[in-house]
Amino acid sequence: MLKRTLGTKDVKIAKRLIPAVTVEVDAFLGQFENEAQLTAAQVQEITNNWLAHWLAVDSEFRMDPAVPKLPPERIEELTAEHKADLAAGRLRHVEDEARDFADASGFPMLSPASLGKLSHALLRAEVVLGKRRAERAAGYWREDD
Repeated sequence: MLKRTLGTKDVKIAKRLIPAVTVEVDAFLGQFENEAQLTAAQVQEITNNWLAHWLAVDSEFRMDPAVPKLPPERIEELTAEHKADLAAGRLRHVEDEARDFADASGFPMLSPASLGKLSHALLRAEVVLGKRRAERAAGYWREDD
């Protein structure tokens, strides 16, 4: 139930305020109609695109001798932090990136539930990315799936 006070007890004033408040409440409720509810397949597709993007960026950086490389210990440290965040359900640091990638994938407004699902999937993908970077830093290279 949604309540909005008119700020007056005077019936005549309240009747004059009702149309403006109705427009305000309708606008507030209308924003929720535009929120996207992502399916599991859509979350997976966005996550796969995110992972492919960052693996490609990593490949480009590794080919450029001018770009400093992360030491394997730092890669492992970051991966451990991402695993800890995943285990604790700390998603805040990936929510902005989830919104950006969803927007780039044609979903500019996500419902809170969809944002949570996508953020969780991106955090899992960060763990995969860290493992792949660690493999690459150790000299093991494979074609990305």
